[in-house]
Amino acid sequence: MIRAILSNQLQSNQPRRSRRPWSVLLPWALAGAILVGTAVYALLPSNVKTQPPPGRSAALVWGNGVFSNALELEAWLRIRGASYKTWARRHPAAVKLIAPRPVPLARKLPRAPVKK
Repeated sequence: MIRAILSNQLQSNQPRRSRRPWSVLLPWALAGAILVGTAVYALLPSNVKTQPPPGRSAALVWGNGVFSNALELEAWLRIRGASYKTWARRHPAAVKLIAPRPVPLARKLPRAPVKK
C-alpha cells in the first residue's frame, strides 16, 4: 500500500498542465453578471399601478375590502343586498374618502396691454 502511494507521488511530479485562465474567471464573471442584472432590475422604475394604501385619501377600508372609488363599493354593497345610496346617507365621512376629487379648472390670466 505504501509503495502504491509513493509511486503515485513520483508519477505526480511530472509537470502539470496549467489551468486555463477563463476556467478560473468564468465563475466570477457569471456571479458578477447576476449581481449587476439583479441591481439593474431592482432600480428600474415599475409601470405597475397600485391601489392607494388604506387610510390615505381616496381609499376606504370597509368590511373585507379596500375600495378606491364609489363604483367598486357600490358593486360590493349590491352583492351583499345593500344600496349605495342608503350607505352613503349613513356614512358621509366614508363617502368623502372615495368621492372623486374635483378637477382644477384652468385660470384665465389677465392679458397684458398691447404696446403700439
